[in-house]
Amino acid sequence: MKRIWLSRNRGDEEGGWIDLTAFQTPGVMRILDTISISAAVLLILSGIWVYQGTVDFLDSFDNMNEASEEAPALMPNMIDGRWPWEAKLLLDTCNPLNGTWDMPETLADQDDIFWYPGELECIWPHQGIGDRAVIAIRNAATSNQDFVVNLSTNNDGNSIEEIGFGSTGNSLTIEANESGLISLVLNAEPENEYVYAKIESSIDPNVSIILKIEIVSDSQSGVHIEEGQNLDVHYKVFIYDTGELLDEGDLPVRAGEDENYIKGFGWGQVGLDCNDLFSCRVSGGTTHTVLLPPDLAYKNRDDRPEANNQWLQFELTLNRLYI
Repeated sequence: MKRIWLSRNRGDEEGGWIDLTAFQTPGVMRILDTISISAAVLLILSGIWVYQGTVDFLDSFDNMNEASEEAPALMPNMIDGRWPWEAKLLLDTCNPLNGTWDMPETLADQDDIFWYPGELECIWPHQGIGDRAVIAIRNAATSNQDFVVNLSTNNDGNSIEEIGFGSTGNSLTIEANESGLISLVLNAEPENEYVYAKIESSIDPNVSIILKIEIVSDSQSGVHIEEGQNLDVHYKVFIYDTGELLDEGDLPVRAGEDENYIKGFGWGQVGLDCNDLFSCRVSGGTTHTVLLPPDLAYKNRDDRPEANNQWLQFELTLNRLYI
């Protein structure tokens, strides 16, 4: 099959050809020159446009990096990159959440802003339906905050029915640089191993911190100390960091709020147990251990030099419930 070639010369075998000499006129050449110059100008302008686009992209990328590094500055409520509140169970069963940080060797050496370097997971060894535990919340901000606690079986916020709230309800206001307490009550045997307490603050309602609680079954009891009940308790108090025994004795106390004692001592009684009403009145009941940070014990108290600004560990045993 013969082909047509754009060529000035042809061989005998090439067949027909197109003669270009007819196009070599001044007018046509000017048109071709104009087209060539226009193409060159367009090529230069395209290069400038691509270069400027590249520069703009790199500038925007640098700005994104700067914005991400400066993000905490846009969140004035944060302290050292974390939200200014935290929570723990009043028991001494808490550890770093998911092992993401290391527990300090000496808790008393921590600054007076936060209790711990991060969020916690704690164990609640319950004594049966009706047992109680207490969540302690610290407000590390310089202003008062309103807190709400919501419970779930996982992080998606699904509510649960096995655990409710005691006389405190699920919300409270805590003054700046102080702590407050919310009580929990076991309404049924939990089916899930873990419960998550999501704690939200009025200082920024779009964020929350998590307290992970593992609920494990312990020896079962029929009576559980509630807020407001009067009892007699045997106590031992130690400096947590050194293990030094500071004091031991027996005291009458009102579970929950008791203005006669430090805040953590009264609330430490909540959740003590005994088998039945007879044994509650005569032979007493269980022992549990609470760990109190300074603001629930003796914070800046010169009249208690041994315990001043120390983390205190109380071993509490129910002697008698007054009914």
